[in-house]
Amino acid sequence: MIPTPRSAPTTMVSFRDGSLEAAIDTVLNVIAEDRDPHPVLPRRLDGLFRRLKDAATSDEVQSTQDLIWAVWCDHPEKAARDAMHEGIASMAEEDFDTALSIFDALVIAEPEWSEAWNKRATVAFILKHE
Repeated sequence: MIPTPRSAPTTMVSFRDGSLEAAIDTVLNVIAEDRDPHPVLPRRLDGLFRRLKDAATSDEVQSTQDLIWAVWCDHPEKAARDAMHEGIASMAEEDFDTALSIFDALVIAEPEWSEAWNKRATVAFILKHE
């Protein structure tokens, strides 16, 4: 279970073996394994980045950027997708403490999801520089 924004700021929810350190260890092990990305993902993103490079109008740029973000923020688990969207919504509302709690829990639940780590790092950076 990934926390909702209402519960996220007050508690750290445990996942798998329950710690941020374990999530970091998982990521480091994945990196050490030198694994290849899912074969479809690079092709989808490569095509979108080519389309972005060749975009002739600002509307084409914006719609292509939206598609790239949709790929990065997609996840096979609905709970993970929902948490990502809740975290992004919290960021948009400038509720960075809630966003950080959501992304903390998300990287524990899904330590191989790079966009969860990216969002967590972004929020941590914002909080440090407020």
